[in-house]
Amino acid sequence: MDSKGNEILFSMVDSPPEMDNYQEEQEKRKLWAIYESSTITILEEMNKEDFGNTYNILKADIRTMPYKLQKIFIDKYMDQMVEVYDYEFPSKLVYSADDQIHLMFKFIEFVEFDNVTFLKYVWQYQDDILSVDIRKYVQENSETVLNEITHQANLLVTLTENTSEFLRTYNKEGILEWFINRSQRSKYEIFAENLD
Repeated sequence: MDSKGNEILFSMVDSPPEMDNYQEEQEKRKLWAIYESSTITILEEMNKEDFGNTYNILKADIRTMPYKLQKIFIDKYMDQMVEVYDYEFPSKLVYSADDQIHLMFKFIEFVEFDNVTFLKYVWQYQDDILSVDIRKYVQENSETVLNEITHQANLLVTLTENTSEFLRTYNKEGILEWFINRSQRSKYEIFAENLD
């Protein structure tokens, strides 16, 4: 082939085949590093007030990965849940399809930050959550609060099955501490929602 032919041929190819393989390998490594970094950062933020912000920024790094890596992330979260919340589901969770993975991400979001609607319903009989010492109120009325948590967990159709199970099966001390913590973080949002 003459030099003009080579010029035309190479103008049609982005890079020589050996460069394509190298770039492809580099891209895979880059995506893996982003996935690993995002996973570690999200897991380090568990049960912290900024979890929602961190998660919303980084979740695409995990959600755009293949199903197998998303499942590994969820497994890591569930392992960490035992350590951070002292909670483990009574039965082994099975999530083998994309829709089940999606529901597991919804569960993570509920546990960490997307729970104001649920909290609103539990607090619906309290006139002004802003004037209440939440910890003291929950401790003095723990049975009433537990009953309302269980009632709402059974009643709300917007909760995933795993979320309802978490709310019903978490030990008394654990669920009350979770409830106090999330209520304190979200009391202004709960107040505003209960005005509607």
